Amino acid sequence: LVAPVLGQKSGFYCDQRDNRAMLAELCAGRRLLDLYCYSGGFSLAAAAAGATSTHGVDSSAAAIGLAQSNAALNGFGSVCEFSQSDVPAFLKREGVAE
Repeated sequence: LVAPVLGQKSGFYCDQRDNRAMLAELCAGRRLLDLYCYSGGFSLAAAAAGATSTHGVDSSAAAIGLAQSNAALNGFGSVCEFSQSDVPAFLKREGVAE
């Protein structure tokens, strides 16, 4: 799903295809933290490549809803988790950043 008319972004980032493919080569059997995830493209690519779990974070509720829908539509609802949060605040809560 893409939402080219809604939200702060124009839709799925087609120019990131090569980066998602490169990431996919590294994901089998691993976990992925997908910051500023928008529609979940990197999380979905990782899940399709065999990631054990992904966690996407974005400040936009609409973006999180889109990412959750994309994960469910692609059969990755049990692998991909998404949270609405400001990324620096999320990292601080998780003990990754001070």
